[in-house]
Amino acid sequence: MADGSPRAKGKGLLAASEAKRVRGWIRDKCPDQLKLPHVLWTTGVVRELIRRNLGKDLAETTVRLYLTRWSFTPQKPLSRANQRSDATCTSAMSMPEPATAANRNCKR
Repeated sequence: MADGSPRAKGKGLLAASEAKRVRGWIRDKCPDQLKLPHVLWTTGVVRELIRRNLGKDLAETTVRLYLTRWSFTPQKPLSRANQRSDATCTSAMSMPEPATAANRNCKR
């Protein structure tokens, strides 16, 4: 492919050292710790991380293949609430907020 496409220049793949760095970021940090406006790792978030930090614009399918290869697979929730009990919600909402260090230092 000599048409100047990203794959022709080798930009569609991560080098072994780059892959190791990305795996470390995903394993050790949350997206918001890396200044990404998300709280969970998704394919799109990992793609954005790679683009921001490594300057490589990978396709989502390529990122998904990397994540699968690294054993980072999407997880299903263990259980799901099918019904909501209004009495339980009301009692939970009326409970006092737990005292945390941040709340104790806050002056109201």
